[in-house]
Amino acid sequence: MHAQHDRHRGWNPFWAALGAALLVLVPLVGGTVLLSRQQLRTQLRQAARSESGVPIQLPKTTDQLTVLLCVSGEQPGFVLAYLNASQNCVHLLSVPAVLTVPFAEEETSLARCYAAAGPARCREALAQVLALGEPDAAPAAPAAKPTAAKPARKARK
Repeated sequence: MHAQHDRHRGWNPFWAALGAALLVLVPLVGGTVLLSRQQLRTQLRQAARSESGVPIQLPKTTDQLTVLLCVSGEQPGFVLAYLNASQNCVHLLSVPAVLTVPFAEEETSLARCYAAAGPARCREALAQVLALGEPDAAPAAPAAKPTAAKPARKARK
């Protein structure tokens, strides 16, 4: 009975140590968790700000571009893409390879013009037939790559 009486009397060293440890550790762990969450939020905001600094130029209503896409091979393929910002659309026109265009003082098919002179000359010949506007002053692209044209004044479907 005397042993029971000692157990209920005063602070037991175990409970005192546990209480002291909890009084120190709970605020320490809680503060660490709150600080890490705040730091993570700050890093995410900085990352979002740095990505929002990328300049994006939206198209103007007057922006128009006509591009002739040439695909080389045994049977060359031609697609005319007309980008029109005012209508917020892209028109695609498949141009037949047998379309007759002016080339070297005569008329020939678009495929023969492409094979003989490449995409830049092919675009020039097609511009005479479809009134695409003046080509850019940029150098001609290799045969397998598309060529760009200056903005057209009218869209043809």
